[in-house]
Amino acid sequence: MLERLSHDLITVTPTAGEAIVTQGETGERFYLIASGEVEIHVDGALRHRSCAGDCFGEIALLNDVPRTATVVAASGCELLALERRHFVGAVTGHLRSDQAAASVAEERIALLP
Repeated sequence: MLERLSHDLITVTPTAGEAIVTQGETGERFYLIASGEVEIHVDGALRHRSCAGDCFGEIALLNDVPRTATVVAASGCELLALERRHFVGAVTGHLRSDQAAASVAEERIALLP
């Protein structure tokens, strides 16, 4: 399973200041931050910074809702992305991963205004 997922990962190298996802849009990918940093903006206000080892994009994919935040790349940012079908299939197909992903999504939703 992990080997197959690793083949499904897509490298994304956004430029500094580029919006990777935009609040309100449909979620199509889940992202892992391989290096660098991203800024999380909600309703135009900076709410959080995430760095290598963090992830984003799960709320829209797991809950089938529009993106809850805009995520903007900082300099030196490199991401690994999974398309919706690969992410949802991997997460919801296993009880532990489904519970872990749901927990992360719930924590992040609780931080929204």
